[in-house]
Parts: sequence; structure tokens; C-alpha cells
Amino acid sequence: SPDGSCSGTTCTPADAGPHIVTATLRDLTAQATLSATALPVPTVQLSTPSIQAGGSLTITGTGFADSTTLTIVLHSTPVTLGTVTTTGTGTFSAHVTIPSDTAAGSHDILIGGTRYATLQVTAALSSAALPATGVNLAGSIPLVVLLLAVGLALFVPRRRRLQRS
Repeated sequence: SPDGSCSGTTCTPADAGPHIVTATLRDLTAQATLSATALPVPTVQLSTPSIQAGGSLTITGTGFADSTTLTIVLHSTPVTLGTVTTTGTGTFSAHVTIPSDTAAGSHDILIGGTRYATLQVTAALSSAALPATGVNLAGSIPLVVLLLAVGLALFVPRRRRLQRS
């Protein structure tokens, strides 16, 4: 039909509002006026557009099917971040953690198998300790004090002898 399409018992109107549906079977014709309602388009928001690997963020969504369980996946290499169940009005809010071994770069967020957002991931801070340099002299302080005392004990009498002569 010019304002939509039908297949079997299912008709999909081109837009919302009233539509006249005509059905014909041999010499019988029937008409009905039906009203089509536009479904909301799902939208997703990230609490931050960029995050360090190992960090957490909140993902919120609206316009999803009511009371539906959705899987949240981080893509380049697919990693499931969690699942969330929408409310009776099709909204959700999920707190997820990006794995610390996630490669730096742009990653897609898929919800229920559909790409809704892109997240920039920066490299995680290395947990490796810095290399040790220098010497820890804390345990050597008594030895240093002793050597100074011995040096002074030897130096002071000699200096007095030199001054007398």
C-alpha cells in the first residue's frame, strides 16, 4: 500500500496516526480505521565520554521495551560489562566497570546487541613498582655516627699538638 506495507497478518504503517486498512478476499471487502502509535527511539547516555581502563561509569537509557533484561557489552574485543532490567517505563541505569586490561582507544557500547555509544578508553596506570635506585642508609646511621666520633677523637688531639708546637 502507498502508506505502509503488509505481509500476511502484519501491517507496518509508514507513520503514526490513523490509517485505513482494506482487506479483500475474493468478492468480499472490509475496511477498518486503525491508529498507529510511534514507538520511542531508545537513547543511551554515558556519565563520561572518556575513562581510564579499570574505571567505572554509569550508563542510562530511555525508550527501551518495558521490563526487559538487556546485556551491556564493550566492543572491540567483546567483553560483557553486565546486565540490566528496564523499568516499567523502559528506562534503566547501570553502573559498570571497564576491565583494567582494556586496550586504549575507541570502544563501542552495545546494549541488547545494538550500538548506542562510543567510549574513549585511556591506558590504566601501571601497578608495577618503580625500579629501586640508590641505597637505603637508615640502618647505617649508627655506623656513620660511630665513624664520625672516631674521626673526631683522632683529629682533635692531633690538632691540639700541632697548635702547641
